[in-house]
Amino acid sequence: MIVNYQTLNYSLKMFKYLFILVSFIFANSTDLSSYTNGLLLDSEPNIDNSIKKQIYDISLEETINPDKYTVGPGDSFLFNMISSDGMLTANITISPLGSILIPNVGDIFIDKLTITEAFNTIKSKCLNTYSNAQINLTLYSIRNFKVQVTGPVYRPGNVTVSPVTRVSDVYELVKDPNLEKNTKLSLRNIQLVRGLNVINVDLLKYYQNGNKELNPYVKQGDVIKFQIKDSFVSIKGGIKIPGQYEYVEKESLFSLINLAGNFTDNADTNYIHL
Repeated sequence: MIVNYQTLNYSLKMFKYLFILVSFIFANSTDLSSYTNGLLLDSEPNIDNSIKKQIYDISLEETINPDKYTVGPGDSFLFNMISSDGMLTANITISPLGSILIPNVGDIFIDKLTITEAFNTIKSKCLNTYSNAQINLTLYSIRNFKVQVTGPVYRPGNVTVSPVTRVSDVYELVKDPNLEKNTKLSLRNIQLVRGLNVINVDLLKYYQNGNKELNPYVKQGDVIKFQIKDSFVSIKGGIKIPGQYEYVEKESLFSLINLAGNFTDNADTNYIHL
């Protein structure tokens, strides 16, 4: 077999050039695929690890209800829009001014809207510019904010919470690490001040029966007022959990009996001495 080394050497050089050219084209096509008619295509937004940790550290009781959750500065969404001009995918965050900025669409104010209302507003604004666009949105991460706590707690002042924080969670944040002192802190006479409204919170009843309406979520601007236990009612006899209970103004005897576990099986309910 006769090998023409000159031809072989030439072929190897051509293969090398061809390989370099294909590699260059492939590398550049990957870069160019990030853009469609000038729109940035980012299928996996580059999110700081500290933010990811914050996202995954939030524990949810249940799926967030888009008709009840109110958005605000710091909430972020995954936004995807497909139009005749191309595709745009981005992670957008509500600014401290309460708005989001979408390229070629503009600034959209959505502060204090529910998720449903915010998404409808964003879609409406986008369709004004891209009438035939397909728009997809989902909540990506939840914001943190501060609420004010007053009263005889270990940590009065401002505490950092989120929209999925309940009053009981705030109690755990501000209670005294000395458990004996916490026995003096009221669980039944907590006031949640929200604007001009005052919501009375009874955590003892919540712990007893698990009714979540007795333990509301906090909202931005709330003030939570804790108090010392100073009034008590004693209940004994044919009751499952007899003892001394903190007094709540205008509480009925029926409510107190339920709080004490209700009557025992052998109790004479026709004979109650008040």
